[in-house]
Amino acid sequence: MSNNLPSIPPFNYQPTTYIGLSAQQVIDLRKQYINPVVATYYQQPIMIVEGSMQYVFDETGKRYLDAFAGIATVNVGHCHPHVVQAIQEQSAKLQHVTTLYLHPTIAEYSQMLVDKMPDDLSMVYLVNSGSEANDLAMLMARVYTENFDLIALRNGYHGMSGNSMGLTAQSTWKYSTPHHFGIHHAINAALPY
Repeated sequence: MSNNLPSIPPFNYQPTTYIGLSAQQVIDLRKQYINPVVATYYQQPIMIVEGSMQYVFDETGKRYLDAFAGIATVNVGHCHPHVVQAIQEQSAKLQHVTTLYLHPTIAEYSQMLVDKMPDDLSMVYLVNSGSEANDLAMLMARVYTENFDLIALRNGYHGMSGNSMGLTAQSTWKYSTPHHFGIHHAINAALPY
């Protein structure tokens, strides 16, 4: 019987030989030191140790197409050379500075973002994560409208902070504890056809 399954196209990259912990050692350490809510989705989870552009590699060098894009955090690919170069150059100069001080990059980046937005959007407020962005969006909407109720749609994931978790509608990412006030989960109505 022939295998008619599609295959991943050739890719001119050879991952380095992995010499670290075994997958079982990592599983054992996770069980001992990492909260069980940080779970894998597989009975036999793969251990990803390297990435290049749209692919990730396990400890044996097997290549996988990363359809998650690192859960949407590597939208230009893993270890993209331009991103790696920019990180190396910046880290050699300054790794972090608070917004309490001036730094040219944040001002220039903010201007670049505003230049790409519609004319009536003329300022940015940069935050650290999607959860923090969602918390800020909820706060701004509540302050601006003076209406404190929010509607959360089915199957949405919005983050792990208090407010964001309240909006989340996936039991995998939600604890059965009270969340912030004014969050109402919509139930999708049946199609009227």
